[in-house]
Amino acid sequence: MSDLSVVVRRRFVTLADGSQLHCRIVGSGPPVVLLHPSPQSGTFSLPMARRLAPNFTAIAIDTPGYGLSDPLPGRPMTPALDDYLPPLRMFLDALGLQRVALYGNATGAEIAQLFAHAHPERVALCMLDTAGHKEDAALDAMLEGYFPDVTPRRDGGHLLTHWDMVRSLSLFSPWQARDAAQRLAIDLPEPAALHAKMLDYLRAGPAYAAAYRPAFYTAKHALIARLRVPTTLTRWEGKPDLSEVDALIARGLPPNFTVLRPGPGVEARLEAAERHLLERYRPSAALMPPLPDQVERRAARWQSCFVDVPGGQLFARVCLAGEGRPLLGLHDPAGSSRRLEALMSPWLGRRPLIALDNPGNGESDALLTREAISTEAYAAFAEAALAVG
Repeated sequence: MSDLSVVVRRRFVTLADGSQLHCRIVGSGPPVVLLHPSPQSGTFSLPMARRLAPNFTAIAIDTPGYGLSDPLPGRPMTPALDDYLPPLRMFLDALGLQRVALYGNATGAEIAQLFAHAHPERVALCMLDTAGHKEDAALDAMLEGYFPDVTPRRDGGHLLTHWDMVRSLSLFSPWQARDAAQRLAIDLPEPAALHAKMLDYLRAGPAYAAAYRPAFYTAKHALIARLRVPTTLTRWEGKPDLSEVDALIARGLPPNFTVLRPGPGVEARLEAAERHLLERYRPSAALMPPLPDQVERRAARWQSCFVDVPGGQLFARVCLAGEGRPLLGLHDPAGSSRRLEALMSPWLGRRPLIALDNPGNGESDALLTREAISTEAYAAFAEAALAVG
């Protein structure tokens, strides 16, 4: 069972091109890299990460442009899914990971299979969950109206569009359908779960479909069946519609594939993946090397990092290049360090800069109860953060 008490640490990894990917790391042992559906983030992968923590180092990445990760360099208007492979390779390089197990779900599965084909020497095991096959003509019809415009509007209508998408994904397939025949036989998630999912949509913004759309057209038998690394395909009985994964299996898979067939419960799905990793990956896998610094200390630009403080982590925007005492920026109530960037940017490269999200604000953990909130408490956490760096 996934252990909710397992401590998850968030951090940024700076890539060779200067961009940063955000990830969540939990556990110890051989590395397993988890790739999420779009337009969600690594929060989706946390149940699997916690499940693997006793025997593996689970690394749940935010795909570029999603969660807190920087977008693809150059921000192409219509990226192909292949564009997401170089950041993944640079991420592995930055962490010193020569070969890993890749576990991808939906969009993450498509990125995983493309990466395993392009860089088989880096993938010891490729695990594909929510992967399948659908013909282009059927996809064209299904995706008509699937990706509405969510450019921010003065009346806030884009927020209603986001909420309609998030909620309807648990009601219909495709989400924009309203026919009884397309109603999903699953329960609607709790409002808190829908709210958390919507936050990922909002973080992705108007470019939420960047990886989402091409992933549909990359779910092809011709692409998946060319893999030559050890690969698993999950056929989970709890999935409302198994037609696409069954279509993929029916077309035939090479002998390096194993089809996992867990029962309908979520725990069965997690257990099947864990068992396979224990049997087929862990015995010969290398351990996780020490983690690198989150930021380039001499870079004269804003970078992101998480700082460990008593009880959790604080998010900070920093530029550590420059001389003299660091200049600490603290935002107004209910704000975040983002508001301080313009104010502090004239000192970039001239003096070390640190702009913190206060506990419970921005991306920092909520480390204070309502009763404990005070100016002194906030100051104590700021002092603790400065002591770390």
